[in-house]
Amino acid sequence: MLLNLWTILTWAALLMACYGLGRPLLRGILPPMREPLEVAVWSLMLGALGYGLLFSLLGLLGWLSYWFILFATILGGYGTLLEWMRPQPPEWLLLEPRPLAQVESWRYLAAPPWWLSALLGVLAVIALGCSFISALAPPTAGDALCYHLQLPKVFLESGSLIHLPDSERSTFPLLVSIWYLWALALDGPVCAGLVHWSLGVLFAAATAVLASPLIGRPWGWIAGAVVLLVPGVHNQMTAPLNDLGVAVMGVLMLAAWCGLLWRSEHDGWKTLLGLAAGGALSIKYNALLLVVVLILIWGIYAWRHRQGWQLWRMQVGWVLIIALSVSGMWYVRAAWHRGNPVYPYADSVFSMAGANTDADAPDPMPATKRPLGTNPLLWFSAPWELTMSPEKFGGRSHQWGFLFLAFMPGLLFVRRLRGLGWLLMIASGYAVLCFFLRQNLRFFLPILPLLALAVAWVLAEISRGPRWGKVAIAVVFLGMGCFSSAIAARRSLPHWEVAIGTESRQEYLMRHEPTFYIAQVANLILSPESRILSQELRAFYFDSALVRESVFRQRTGYPQRIPPGKSLGTYLQEEGFTHVLLASSLTPGGIVYDSTLSDLVHQQGDLSEDEKIIPLQTSEVRDADGVLRRYELWQLPLTHRHSSAAVMRAQSLTERSFQ
Repeated sequence: MLLNLWTILTWAALLMACYGLGRPLLRGILPPMREPLEVAVWSLMLGALGYGLLFSLLGLLGWLSYWFILFATILGGYGTLLEWMRPQPPEWLLLEPRPLAQVESWRYLAAPPWWLSALLGVLAVIALGCSFISALAPPTAGDALCYHLQLPKVFLESGSLIHLPDSERSTFPLLVSIWYLWALALDGPVCAGLVHWSLGVLFAAATAVLASPLIGRPWGWIAGAVVLLVPGVHNQMTAPLNDLGVAVMGVLMLAAWCGLLWRSEHDGWKTLLGLAAGGALSIKYNALLLVVVLILIWGIYAWRHRQGWQLWRMQVGWVLIIALSVSGMWYVRAAWHRGNPVYPYADSVFSMAGANTDADAPDPMPATKRPLGTNPLLWFSAPWELTMSPEKFGGRSHQWGFLFLAFMPGLLFVRRLRGLGWLLMIASGYAVLCFFLRQNLRFFLPILPLLALAVAWVLAEISRGPRWGKVAIAVVFLGMGCFSSAIAARRSLPHWEVAIGTESRQEYLMRHEPTFYIAQVANLILSPESRILSQELRAFYFDSALVRESVFRQRTGYPQRIPPGKSLGTYLQEEGFTHVLLASSLTPGGIVYDSTLSDLVHQQGDLSEDEKIIPLQTSEVRDADGVLRRYELWQLPLTHRHSSAAVMRAQSLTERSFQ
């Protein structure tokens, strides 16, 4: 319990530091805002972006250190205390947003029934609370342990954003990983999970910020609650990934664009738009699609309202300069190390241009990632397929539920809302590009707030109808919300014991993380300087360097390059490895490991002791999905010899099988 309390306090300190840096920046960019929600959301975004840029630049220079990170955090927290001590203007207490110049339809809307707002708020709080409980458990998500947490751990240990040739994601945009590095430096992986949970809350709050000027604050809160009750969102909040990060920056980018068009032409909105776009581009490549679509729709809007191409070019140019200034270092870094600024995408294009790219790299967008194909006629079934068969598009853990399929058609029968059409055009354009490239529900998260806004508008229009009809529809709406919050509650059940402290984090990981036991054994009997060639991708809980065998094989083609007369063990030793970790699934339905390395190790033949790979430890673990996995740790010949005391401790950890 005390360990979790310390983690929560550390996480709160990170939020305070972000606000302490972001609030003065916001005050300098835009005149003081009246709404507390807007102030909090934009301040946290600017602060997080500022700290991310600072630590990224220090990492590129090789100057990352725990003490500087701690000092910067304390300084930001002190800034928050100064902000709280400042006298606040009277308008700080106002809850109604300032009306937009051209979007005033919400002024003719009745507020949602109190019981609808109250019950929906309760459901959203339940989903939030249960996802928070799950976030307090040590991370076990595969992607998090492969690179979202593993990369910042390596960067922090080295004090630099080093290039890892056998980790293809080490040259991706890594702003969210830098935030996780911040959390790892001050606490650990659970704090990193709470950082991503915070991004989910910020995602819902940013949706309310976007929606409120169009439909009013009460209905804006409804739109934010709709986002929180999406199963894929509150499931994402439980693991340190990066999808919610790009979604938050995307919705804030659209909120700044709406502010520029419909609130005022103050240069601050252009600056905020550029910063949010730069933040999104610093997190994930799919933000490029959103920026391209936004610029195109912006051009159509300028032509439609006769604003002049010169003004449009100046505004877009200003935004792009800021966005590239924020995110450019990640693309320059990728181009420097990979010969391709968007590696591994468009590798063929840069190879034709003469860049030194990896011609043998696998296709990052195979046809299997596009279940509906690229025929636009098949896309008309996309809403049904995405809702009813989410396992085809990334898995049921990322599903959106039935809410949008049930209420979005209502747009055909309600009044037109000024501004909503332009936002839905952006959503449609982005969805089309995603369908051409990669059809995954996680990639559609940036447009989720636009659909939530549409659902809130349909509900607002229904509230003008006959009493019993609107009550019946509200009950159906709340029923769908109950189903979603029940999913969050059910997912949290295995995590309550570790969250409240009745189970230690080590015991939890022994039960839920298949690599934890073999990682503990390796950490005990190997030195930190050891280097393991591994079939298993989850590297975070290993103290020694773990190199993915699939990427190493792709880069070197080692099975064909072993000279005649030289053993596998000798060759791998010359490549700098000291050990080998083999992995296999013993029951059907689990992950399928490539057997190239396993076959080579098990087919060594008659070799001398100086050439033979020696088995050290074997464990069989049943993972959370019920699949039995086997891990085998082998030692290469003539490598680091562990002490006899370490051997005795390893022998005391008898071979175990978790059924």
